[in-house]
Amino acid sequence: MSDTTTEIAEYHASLDAALTKFMQTGSTDAVVLHAHRWGVDVPSDPETLRVALLKGVSARTTLPMEMRTRAKRELMKGGFRPWDDGDVPA
Repeated sequence: MSDTTTEIAEYHASLDAALTKFMQTGSTDAVVLHAHRWGVDVPSDPETLRVALLKGVSARTTLPMEMRTRAKRELMKGGFRPWDDGDVPA
């Protein structure tokens, strides 16, 4: 595997782990650490960050469907649109 391929795989594994931790605990700490490690900006407003993370979870096909469904329901309950492609039950 090339260095680039390895780095991409590490990024995705880190993102999945951070989003899983967020869904398990509600804490954004792991996501913020992931973002800083990879040079990604995060919203400074906590509610904006929470909604962005829920949208990301709803779209992330590498995460368990149960987690994606819960994120989608939380978004819809708050009047937000999920980012799934229709494969996640409401």
